[in-house]
Amino acid sequence: MSLNIQSAEQIQIVSVRLESPKRYFGGRDNQSFLLAGQDPTGKMSSPTVLEFVFYENIAKPFITGELLLLDQHDLISITNIKGTEKIIIEYRDPGSEFGIVRKDFVITSIKSRSHVSDGEALTSIELIEDFGYFNFITNINKGYSGKGEQIIDKIGLSEIGKTYKKDYFKESYQTPFTYVAPHVNPYAAISNILSNITTKNGMPFFYYSTISSKEAIFTDLESIIERGSFNSGAPLKYSIENVSSPDDDLFNKVLIVDGYEATNMANSSSLANLGGIGSEIQIVDPTTSSEVAVQKTFLDMKKVMDNLQEDVVGRNQKIVNIDYISRFLDTPQADKPLQDYNSKVSVFFNDANVDQSTSNETNGFNQNNIEDLKLQNIKNAILAHLTFEAVKIAAPGLLFGTNSILTTVGNLVDFQFNNFTADVDDRVDAKRSGQFLILQKRHSINLIDNLHTVGIKMSKVSDLKPRER
Repeated sequence: MSLNIQSAEQIQIVSVRLESPKRYFGGRDNQSFLLAGQDPTGKMSSPTVLEFVFYENIAKPFITGELLLLDQHDLISITNIKGTEKIIIEYRDPGSEFGIVRKDFVITSIKSRSHVSDGEALTSIELIEDFGYFNFITNINKGYSGKGEQIIDKIGLSEIGKTYKKDYFKESYQTPFTYVAPHVNPYAAISNILSNITTKNGMPFFYYSTISSKEAIFTDLESIIERGSFNSGAPLKYSIENVSSPDDDLFNKVLIVDGYEATNMANSSSLANLGGIGSEIQIVDPTTSSEVAVQKTFLDMKKVMDNLQEDVVGRNQKIVNIDYISRFLDTPQADKPLQDYNSKVSVFFNDANVDQSTSNETNGFNQNNIEDLKLQNIKNAILAHLTFEAVKIAAPGLLFGTNSILTTVGNLVDFQFNNFTADVDDRVDAKRSGQFLILQKRHSINLIDNLHTVGIKMSKVSDLKPRER
């Protein structure tokens, strides 16, 4: 039956189960212990689970979580938990009869256990998606050949048994290469490949897991931007006066952001050191140790972003905004652009005079062309901006609890920051509003009150489209 939705935080937990191998029960069959929800007879269990928290991260190919139990049955002793048991969570999409979301986790540790009375103990259990658990106990030492995206799919399918969603990304710029995984786990190998491939415009690739897809997600920032925001025209809104009232309809309640936090802002020195403002590429001849002057290149990130604005985002929208003029008042450097300080220099060796008969086998990432080196530096600069310009918001769970791939990490969300002190007609803070890339999500499900809230870490990618302001 559909939920009668009263609030934007409402959710319905179908069941939370612990499944333990038979060896922990004195040789009996595998056992299933209902922690919350309805058993096959329709009887509801006592709410042993107080809270379930899980995390999506665009930089992680698996979901992690934490379960907070009020253990009144000495569950830890009965099941003899060792850290390989399964926790299976099922919850229903708000208002849907068919949208049951299921996620399988493996217990990685009992984080803490505190006795609050003789018969009760608060127990915190750390979780990881099942294939994430197997990743950390799997070691590979193999060679792979092909484009970066092809190698990633081979590793995921052969070592973890998980493929990625097809037709969700652009082809990488780099030519086919050979990669040898040197005794690492599968996701470490995938991460190594991700750090060395880009789109033709220098955009980074991502490989991650979401609550809404059984497949892994492999995509790139260029494709993410082209897909646009899932809430285009109806941005999430934050202001000090944004307090939901009982008279608001559900649609308005969904869009109200309860909290906003910005940290690590205006960190221009770190951005400069990471190449986020500008970078120089020097190619050195290893036989003479001298610079090859004709292959010395400087990347002005403002010009790079201006070009990306035209090629990817659109002429009417700004992408990452960079202010180059330093503000060292009353000093000789007052008007010196930050990029002139040469804060980031990348040095590569030109092996034109070196035997390359095995170079593709031993160093498959070395594409040996200046264009690839430029793209790698552009990618690193974009990632630096995404990291240092991230903000955090707190939002109701209804919009982000649906079984839709469009509302997970790795998507854009329109966000509007309203200045309470500004004139009514000019309250939208253009600098703090825009299209934001969702980097991380923290889902908190309160099983006592059946409430779902979401903490989001996101980074601005571009301005809002003019018609949406």
